[in-house]
Amino acid sequence: MLVDLDPKDAERHGAASGRASQATPPPNLPIFAKSRSLVYGITKVRIVAELRQGVSMQRSRLVLAALFIVTLTGCHKPPNLPAAAPKTRLTEEEAIRIATAPMADWDTKNSQALDTMYAPDAIGFEPNTAPLVANGAAWLKINKDLLAMKFDKVTVQMRKVQILSNDVFILTSYTDMTSTNGPMSSTTWRCTDVFQRLSDGKFRIVNEHCSYPPKP
Repeated sequence: MLVDLDPKDAERHGAASGRASQATPPPNLPIFAKSRSLVYGITKVRIVAELRQGVSMQRSRLVLAALFIVTLTGCHKPPNLPAAAPKTRLTEEEAIRIATAPMADWDTKNSQALDTMYAPDAIGFEPNTAPLVANGAAWLKINKDLLAMKFDKVTVQMRKVQILSNDVFILTSYTDMTSTNGPMSSTTWRCTDVFQRLSDGKFRIVNEHCSYPPKP
């Protein structure tokens, strides 16, 4: 059924229809919105992928740099040096052997054996020398005078070894010396000697104190 509208109503109806047509999105707007969302999503994925790829590339560069440094280090590795021979533990028997070895040449009057018993900077007191002996020349003179006494028999009455470390030990001894044709027929010395292993690996006396026993 047709209804005749008043011209004013028709004008109002047309205006309302125009506003409605403007407010209503065109039929292809949803498709456009979906396309925009799709493009945004693809772009976001690409950005994330590129960021991850950048991180991966950075990590790869770091790994390659580390491998390069390791390679250089390996190329410049110093040659294998022979390991130092381990020191054997110093025993009392070994200490006595070291201390008495020079005395084996006593009968042959080997002054060199006695001279090598002392370190160059050894210090000490001797029964026939008043001042402190503190230089190599003084020890050489003492040994020379001792050999001049022509003692041909040396008897150790008592000996005590104290091992302080693998490189230091103390020898305390009570020794009788006799001579058949020297200026002194017999004498007794009490000595305390400190032996130390020097840089050449050999033991030397670094401190000595000798004296005569008290008279009865």
